[in-house]
Amino acid sequence: MAPFMTVRATALAVASVLLLLNTYLHCYAAPQHTGIILIGGTGDLARKYLWQAFFNAYMKREIQDSEQLDVEKQLDEYSFSVVTGGRSHAGVATTRLKDIFDNNVKCSDAHGSLSVCTSKKGEFFDKVTYYQLQRAEDYTAMCASLQQNFERLPSDTKIDVVLYLSVPPSVFRQSLSDFSAQCDFSKQNVRAKVVLEKPQGHDHQSALRLSEELLQLFEEEQLHRTDHYLAKSLVRTIIPFRMANPQLERMLNRDHVDRVEIFLKETVGVEERHLSYNEMGVIRDIFQNHLTQLLTLVALDLPANQSAAASAIEKAKVVRVLQQVLPQTSQRVLLGQYAAYTFEADREIPESNITSFVPTFAAALVKIPTHRWRDVPFILVSGKKLDQRSSYIRIVFKDGDVCVTNCHEQSHGKDDVKSSDHHRSKDAKAQIVFQIGHGAVKLPLVSVSKSLGEPDWPDSLDEVIDSDVFLQKNYHGDHPQHFYHATPVEKGDAYTTVIEEILQGKRESFVSTRQLLLSWRVWDPVLEYSPRKRPRIYDAGDPASLLNFVMRDGSLRFSAADVAQETEELTFSASLHHLHQAQTPASFLGHRMVSGSRESVAVQLAREIEQAAEAEIAAKGVFHVAFSGGTSPILLWQTLAQSFASEYWAHVHVWQVDERCVHAAADSHSNLFQLDYHLLRFVAVPWVHVHAMPVELAGRLCDSELQGARLYSDSLRRHVSNLQLDFVVLGLGADGHTGSLFPKSPALSADSQTLVTLTDRGPKDTPFRMTLTLPMLNRAKRVAVLVTGSEKHAILEELEGVEGGMGVVDKYPILGVNPANGTMTWYVDYDAYLGGEDFDNKR
Repeated sequence: MAPFMTVRATALAVASVLLLLNTYLHCYAAPQHTGIILIGGTGDLARKYLWQAFFNAYMKREIQDSEQLDVEKQLDEYSFSVVTGGRSHAGVATTRLKDIFDNNVKCSDAHGSLSVCTSKKGEFFDKVTYYQLQRAEDYTAMCASLQQNFERLPSDTKIDVVLYLSVPPSVFRQSLSDFSAQCDFSKQNVRAKVVLEKPQGHDHQSALRLSEELLQLFEEEQLHRTDHYLAKSLVRTIIPFRMANPQLERMLNRDHVDRVEIFLKETVGVEERHLSYNEMGVIRDIFQNHLTQLLTLVALDLPANQSAAASAIEKAKVVRVLQQVLPQTSQRVLLGQYAAYTFEADREIPESNITSFVPTFAAALVKIPTHRWRDVPFILVSGKKLDQRSSYIRIVFKDGDVCVTNCHEQSHGKDDVKSSDHHRSKDAKAQIVFQIGHGAVKLPLVSVSKSLGEPDWPDSLDEVIDSDVFLQKNYHGDHPQHFYHATPVEKGDAYTTVIEEILQGKRESFVSTRQLLLSWRVWDPVLEYSPRKRPRIYDAGDPASLLNFVMRDGSLRFSAADVAQETEELTFSASLHHLHQAQTPASFLGHRMVSGSRESVAVQLAREIEQAAEAEIAAKGVFHVAFSGGTSPILLWQTLAQSFASEYWAHVHVWQVDERCVHAAADSHSNLFQLDYHLLRFVAVPWVHVHAMPVELAGRLCDSELQGARLYSDSLRRHVSNLQLDFVVLGLGADGHTGSLFPKSPALSADSQTLVTLTDRGPKDTPFRMTLTLPMLNRAKRVAVLVTGSEKHAILEELEGVEGGMGVVDKYPILGVNPANGTMTWYVDYDAYLGGEDFDNKR
């Protein structure tokens, strides 16, 4: 028996070892490290959200290390490091980063004691390195530092590199091209990912073009388009809640649901985002992304289970829903703008003529003509400076009026969803509410009317029975006690969730290319319509309840008439009719003239610049364009930033026609400052192709001894073939000056060899200038004179009456512009050409 027992004991021992080994292998996962490259690390998004999210992730791992949690809960296997880059000088950017960490990155209870957290925050800041990225080669040094970090990791570590682009979409392609060309991690078997923030395009066509460019560089699975609303704690419970309650799921259809409301209300205004917001408005900013994604979570058919495979199926079902949503029409959209918006925007963008058409509020009736949802209205609403900050999804079970503001003051009638009644009305509707954030509650909540029966709460939700979470006794038209409530177990902020998903290789909070394009398809018709529709004006908080609306015959109408605005719109429409009928000539002073509204003139000029660029780049591989300063070209620059084909910028050289003798980097009077603020920062023109006039040398402004004009002349001779600029954009002053060539200035008599000169004949606030001379301007291949605003009407009339002869150029410098071997075109808006009291009265 002994030998047998020995063999048996040995077998048992071997089996035990194998079991332990199997358990170890099952529990052990190779560590994973993510090197994050944050482009735009000193921008608004990074300041407000990203650095806090990175620090939260860092502290999560630090606390776990100190507490030595079980291996199943370990986050060590998802370690990360961060470098950041941008165009700013390293010294300036580091100062900004320090300010962000001091004032925006906060410690919380989740981070442990304040002293420990503060110490760790300094430690994390010291680990972040900033790189100035002006040229493609600058990426090499940045990526080399990452590679050195990777070499210090355990040999079995799986490594990802994430390029997080917190920058405008106009620089996406250049950043990604530079990254692809300069950062080679293939030897370390590193996987690359790209994270993209909104906006991604301004309509379907531009989004498609951008997506095609991105997919030339990366595979679809490498692209991560964020929608942080998908990462909000309550939003992540919507699908689990639906799956846990089949009895409620069976009621989510046309037979039982009266309507679905998806609201995102804000009390704040646009603040300092007018430049970008003027190009987006609320439809691009909120509806095309956040609200559309929330709609899909309610409307999609559920996957069979919540497994990882089901997550992919869920994404496919999201695509299916978006395919079924009908494109919007003007009859199903209402637009509004808070009263102070134009005043605020004019301070930041004084020359924009589209401001009065930019919606800060919108309501949309969305239709999904499937068997399940046919005839069920999905009502999407979002706006700024409303009466309350609140975001929610509200499924109302089988009236027509919809309340937007001051709902708690309204009576609850038969056909009215508004209520201030603190007791259950006999007309109160059964509903399911996903209170995503804020509102009159202290917690995000899922709420179910008790008349629907007690729901089953999934593991991601905890039941709430404490009435103290409610700040008032009215909750979506009913008393809070008439609902069952639950709140998410995990309540982390959205961007922290986004960062953790990136580190752990998850994709729940990201939108695919197909989802993006299908969403744009839904909203494109509204974007074409909204620039022609003046929004309803409302005061902050909408005290007059002008935004409340009703549904009638498949369309939306405001409940209350706004007589004053309707009268103004009739007058404005008559004015537009007059403008379209106005007979403006095709030429001015013997040169071609293009006329129209300020916006259309800017668009036409931008289109001609793009056509010229395409021709010149195809012929000789480079395009040289020079811009004059002032306020007239601001709208043109904004248009170019949005519409100019991104592939051209790498071949474009930007020159200045003139510059004030001020500190360009810090003084808003600087022409370069304005050019950068409205155009250069949004496009991928190489910084070495931006030729700034050297008005400041050795700390001195426009000192003739330092020969800044000669240096700029030398640069022109070195870069511009035959000294012929391809395109020059000039303006026109009320006194007839152009560039910084002012009446009776000695600079007007410069000889043919003088290309650039200094002058002291400017206005009193900035008399000293540097400017191109008439001989240099007249060498150009194409010259455009952009004239906008009724204040220019008088000088245009004066110029038309000028007879040739001695001294006319000395009096009216613009008359000295006459390209020797090129063309000249006047771009004149209606305000400037028609001008005068008659036109102003018509408006």
